Amino acid sequence: MQHVIGLSGPRGSGKSTIAQHLVNEHGFERLAFSDVLREIANLAGPKQCNDRRYLSELGRLLRGYQPDFLLTIMKIKLERSSSRVVIEDIRFPEELRFCQLNGILTVCLDVTQTEQLRRIIKREQCSLQEAEELANMADNQHLNRFAKWDHVLFSEGDFKKLALSLSSLVALEET
Repeated sequence: MQHVIGLSGPRGSGKSTIAQHLVNEHGFERLAFSDVLREIANLAGPKQCNDRRYLSELGRLLRGYQPDFLLTIMKIKLERSSSRVVIEDIRFPEELRFCQLNGILTVCLDVTQTEQLRRIIKREQCSLQEAEELANMADNQHLNRFAKWDHVLFSEGDFKKLALSLSSLVALEET
């Protein structure tokens, strides 16, 4: 398998921003377990494909019918890719196990609760109460920094530097 980084961390930890830096500046392809959820949600309308509560509920429903559904889709997408890949959304224990079984470098981004809420409020343009609700959604609670990660990084400062550090980790594995 090509070299792949899997990012995890709570909402607002910088997963998407760091993944985008890896794409723009280091030649990675971006994938997410939730990509297929967005594709399905888009059938209900463009508003639904960015509604985090709707996507969370859709994921829960699909996992209830077929627990490996998102894992199977990710495997197919990885097999079709020929470049280095960053998976930006490891949220569940089975996704972490999938990454570990497939030799994917797993990185948990840790962030203080205060900074997490500040980032969510800014990104979602919502109130503190709404940010707390998003931070406390069930799909944000399955994994934490104490799971078995290859690396845990504190998500602060310049995200471009964090992306460079992650790209360097993959380069070391490639040698």
